[in-house]
Amino acid sequence: MKGRNIFYFVLGAVLVATGLYGLSVGNLTNFTAGTPIRANEVNTNFSVLRAAIEALEAPVDTARLADRAVTPAKMADQGCPSGQALGGYNNGNPSCVAVQGGAGLTEVARDNTLSGNGTAASPLGLANNSVITAKLVNGAVTTAKLAEEAITSSKMAKLPLILNSTGAPQLELFETSAGQFSQLRLSTQGNPNFWDIAARDVLNIYREGTGNVVSLQTNGDMNLSGDLSQPRDKDGTTKASALINCGATPSVARSFNQVGGTITVEGGTAGRCTVDFGFNVSDRFWQVSSYKVSGTTGIDPQIINCEFSAGVGNNKLTCFVYRISTGNLQGGSFMVTVF
Repeated sequence: MKGRNIFYFVLGAVLVATGLYGLSVGNLTNFTAGTPIRANEVNTNFSVLRAAIEALEAPVDTARLADRAVTPAKMADQGCPSGQALGGYNNGNPSCVAVQGGAGLTEVARDNTLSGNGTAASPLGLANNSVITAKLVNGAVTTAKLAEEAITSSKMAKLPLILNSTGAPQLELFETSAGQFSQLRLSTQGNPNFWDIAARDVLNIYREGTGNVVSLQTNGDMNLSGDLSQPRDKDGTTKASALINCGATPSVARSFNQVGGTITVEGGTAGRCTVDFGFNVSDRFWQVSSYKVSGTTGIDPQIINCEFSAGVGNNKLTCFVYRISTGNLQGGSFMVTVF
């Protein structure tokens, strides 16, 4: 009985090994009739068989799948529905994610900078007041992006307000206390001269370190700390004036010239002098009056007459000093003013 069992066992092993060999599961020992069967060869065949069976039982992973091997017919019906995509597995169960506003999308995780929930009915967008200063690129807000009257007083910087531009006028608005207007200043950057509208509507032309140069008061008064001048061909102000000593050696006692140049006098005959104003006086108005120093004696009353004296530049007036009692020329002083 024992010998028979061994026979059938060996015969089965031979048949199985022969069949697996035909399936190319590995290198198997081929037994033939009349050839002794060795235990180690039989054990080797069973080891090869076991390895082949274990390989067949292992899961089919990506490496064992040929490209494009999985067709739609091979996919199970329990996949993701229309409008969703497979996002992964959780304990063997598929996790589906909606795409492009698909029917399965219920909400997209977001913070308060976004509005909507990501569905087709409520797409995502920027929430009101979500774009802060840090999110704006420098220079992004151009004039074209500003609506008419978009910038209101409440959106303006508090005083003092200073607008700077290199090499261009500079505007400054100041206040003495919160909400109390004090001063509007327009100046040239780096220059101490500027226009200044101070409290109570007083307009000042100011030079830093020296005080007001021009002040226009609310009652219309104008105060000047310097000379007042006007172009030569314009009317309204005095262009020049001089105190002339018209003797044998004439001289200019004092004078001012708002047009420019120096007032000079020439003569040679007592009572006859030519005054050079340094600018054209042919089309201007002039006035002359006798001048006598208080307390002086020995000078008879006199009358002065000045006439235009043609010459280079039309700059001169020739003036005559006459003694009233005789009508003769005499040395004396007079004031002459050109308007």
